Amino acid sequence: MQWSRVGTEMAHLNSVKGTTWGNNVTSADVTIINRVEELSKKKNCKMSQIALAWVASKVSSPIVGISSQK
Repeated sequence: MQWSRVGTEMAHLNSVKGTTWGNNVTSADVTIINRVEELSKKKNCKMSQIALAWVASKVSSPIVGISSQK
């Protein structure tokens, strides 16, 4: 799913119309999306990087097999 850098709530909602996600976007989701976009602009990085950084800060389990050669 692509995110618009326009910065408007409608750009985000329009990008998910007609998809599985389009039917389930709540006002809380919109608030989170807008905050992630705000942080990504402030930090000059992608929204996905902000999301991954948040997940990494919450999860402390190692990824099994990350150092294997297979």
